[in-house]
Amino acid sequence: MPSPSCTPACTLRFPHAHPLAHLGSPATFWQCWNENCINQSEMTKATLIKTDQFPYHVMSRTTRKAFFELPMSKVYEIISIWINLTSYIYGTKTHHFMLMNNHFHWILTTPNRNIDLAMCFMLSNVAKHVNDELGQNGQLWGGRYRYSILKSESAYYTVAKYVYRNPVRAGIANKVEHYPFSTLQYLYGIGKSGINVFEDHISVSTSYDHKFLEWLNAPFFTEELDQIANSLQRPEFKFRRSTRSKRFEIKEPWVPKGSRGT
Repeated sequence: MPSPSCTPACTLRFPHAHPLAHLGSPATFWQCWNENCINQSEMTKATLIKTDQFPYHVMSRTTRKAFFELPMSKVYEIISIWINLTSYIYGTKTHHFMLMNNHFHWILTTPNRNIDLAMCFMLSNVAKHVNDELGQNGQLWGGRYRYSILKSESAYYTVAKYVYRNPVRAGIANKVEHYPFSTLQYLYGIGKSGINVFEDHISVSTSYDHKFLEWLNAPFFTEELDQIANSLQRPEFKFRRSTRSKRFEIKEPWVPKGSRGT
C-alpha cells in the first residue's frame, strides 16, 4: 500500500558538539519536523492503516531505481542514525532491516500508532543527510513508501525470510549471513548492526540458531516468490490463491523457540 512521501519544510538543526552538527541549530527541529509530518499525515489518514498490535513491512526505493551515489557502507551508516533517532523520538521498534543498492526493507512495530510520522521523519532526514554528504539537492526517494501489515506469525517470518534473501536472489551474496548491510549478522553475533534491534514482536525469547539460518538459506519456489511479492502490495499481507491451483499456501516456516503457535 503506497503512503505519502514527505518533503522537508525546514532544516533540522543540532548543537555544535552533536555528530550531526553540520545539519544546523536545535531550537526548532522538533516542532518544525513534527508539524510538517502531521500536515502530510492529515492528507492521507483516511487510507493509512495504523496499528500498535502488529508489525509493518515497509519498503522504499530511490528515484528511478538508481543506485545510491554514496558507498553502501555510508548509506547504511546514515540510515542507521536516522532509524535510531526515529525510535528515540517516535517509539518505533526495529526487528529486521535490509539495505539494497537502490531500496530498503524495514520490519518494525509502532507502539504509538504513528507509522506516518515515523516514516516522514526518517525518509526526509535520510534524504537531506545523503544530499548534504554529496553536496547537492535532489529527490532521493522515488515517490511513496509501501507498507504491508503482518498479522500472523507465518506472514511475519515468511516476509523476514523474503527480506534477508534479497542479496542472494540478486546474486551479490552466496548466503544470507554473508551480506553486511542488514541486521541479520548482528542477530547472529557475527557483525555490528548500527541499528538498535528490538526482540521479535512475537517471540518471548527468539533463538536464532543454526536451524533458523538453514531455513533462511533455503530458497523459495518461484510461485512462492510471486505470491509473497503480490501479498506485499496489499495493506494487509495475505497469501493469494495460485493461478495454477485452487489452494496454494506458503509452507509454515520454522518458528524460533519460545514463540507462540498460531
